[in-house]
Amino acid sequence: MSTRRGRPPKSDDPPSSERLLVAAAEACAELGFERVTLEAIGRRVGVTPAAIYNHFGSKDELLYAAGEHGLAQLTSVLTVTELGNQTVHEIAAAFVGPEMLTTRRLFLELHLAGSRHPSLAAHLDRWHAEWAKVFADLVPASDDPDATVKALFLLLLGLCHIEELSGLPA
Repeated sequence: MSTRRGRPPKSDDPPSSERLLVAAAEACAELGFERVTLEAIGRRVGVTPAAIYNHFGSKDELLYAAGEHGLAQLTSVLTVTELGNQTVHEIAAAFVGPEMLTTRRLFLELHLAGSRHPSLAAHLDRWHAEWAKVFADLVPASDDPDATVKALFLLLLGLCHIEELSGLPA
């Protein structure tokens, strides 16, 4: 009887990866980037830290992918509205929705940690470049699309703090 080598069957199963991404976002939002561990993430979905390596190469990679997943959720909400070009207001309104709470907290943790972790900062640089292209297609044309996208990124990062401003109705 031969022993199977490599990834276990169904290790590329999208539901498993999806559950890991959700668990990683929740754990990072709750515990913070430095305190979250693969063990804490694995416990949320009932897998060992070693099993997570079947899907992701490191904690940083998993948390980065969770952030990508959150941005994909945001853009999917926007693109199904069939409004053509999105206004910055519509993007911000979608971002402050209750379903984006964990994603907002994750983004905040990733950005703060990026200043202390060069490898994460490199991921975030690529992430900003990739998503700048996506957002450039969503926001109305302007004289300076780069400035509009940078302002949108700053607005979204600021909105990551919305729960801390409980005295201001949104």
